[in-house]
Amino acid sequence: MDNNRFILILSSVASQTIKELSIRHRISELDAARSFYKSKVYKMLEDEKTKFWHFSYMSLCMMYDEEQEKGAFSIPEET
Repeated sequence: MDNNRFILILSSVASQTIKELSIRHRISELDAARSFYKSKVYKMLEDEKTKFWHFSYMSLCMMYDEEQEKGAFSIPEET
């Protein structure tokens, strides 16, 4: 995938994920963004080779929440 297309997809998925995290955790979108951008889940998402951009924002939220709770997260199996 070309870099410009990947950046657009990354921005869209990250934005949806941050909005959902803000709602779930009853925090501002800015606080949700700061926390999400520091996470291991985001580090994986921003690496095009991992294909994390294929996951829905809901799956990314679940992985993020698991990481926050346990310090690590499991990757959902594709169906």
